[in-house]
Amino acid sequence: MHLIVGERLLEQSLTTLRLCGEGSRECMLFWLAACDGCEQVVEVAHLPHAATHGSCEIDGRALNGLWRRLATEDLRIVAQVHTHPGAAFHSRTDDQFPVLPRVGLLSLVVPNFALTEFDPSECFLGRLEADGSWTQLDPERAVSWPRN
Repeated sequence: MHLIVGERLLEQSLTTLRLCGEGSRECMLFWLAACDGCEQVVEVAHLPHAATHGSCEIDGRALNGLWRRLATEDLRIVAQVHTHPGAAFHSRTDDQFPVLPRVGLLSLVVPNFALTEFDPSECFLGRLEADGSWTQLDPERAVSWPRN
């Protein structure tokens, strides 16, 4: 899948990550598409969560509400997006606990709590495989960014 992220939704995502994390905590949000296999991100979902400098845990009740909404509105989570305090990478926790254990789910990690100018080449992008492993992708090739 080649994901397409429009300028408005990218800016919304980065603003949310920055404001929520306040430069000291991780933040997570989800990119939604209108159907399985759809490439166009149509919405950003930001749920209540507990976060520290190095971790983020989504509120279970809020996540259940999102699952119900996705089912009724025929939307899908195509990517989980979160920040790290320094360099972008996929931690062991990131590997083991995707929001949705579905083959093809993308995971984007934005470095420096998203406080620096956004550069896709500095992000980590992974795709969940059938065996539960993550394949690292080139974010500049796997996603159409608004500035490309």
